[in-house]
Amino acid sequence: MKRRILVVDDDPDIVRILRVILEKHGDVVDVAGNGKEALSKVVEGRPEIVFLDLMMPELDGFEIVEALSSTGVTRPRLFVMTAKRLTPQEKVFLEKHVEMIIQKGSDDLAEILEKVLSGLDSK
Repeated sequence: MKRRILVVDDDPDIVRILRVILEKHGDVVDVAGNGKEALSKVVEGRPEIVFLDLMMPELDGFEIVEALSSTGVTRPRLFVMTAKRLTPQEKVFLEKHVEMIIQKGSDDLAEILEKVLSGLDSK
């Protein structure tokens, strides 16, 4: 079954890597390069999953998570990707609202994504 996935990141290399891996898994992938574009694509495209960078122009990932959590509509499963060192408060906030926090640079992004997809496929 194909999933609709939105990749939100302003780094074209990250977007390219994620798109290749996700499409290889048979998913339909859309992309957004900033927070405002991401919110409109969530409303218009109704993706099941969003891979969301925290540090972006327009609206950051925290603002997007907050906006999606407060709308009351069914929201996609959120997977946050960040190179930012999170404060304890930020980590607590995200753990309440997202499926997983993926640290960029800590491990191979492609390997992490493969593990995430394997977990999703088995559910």
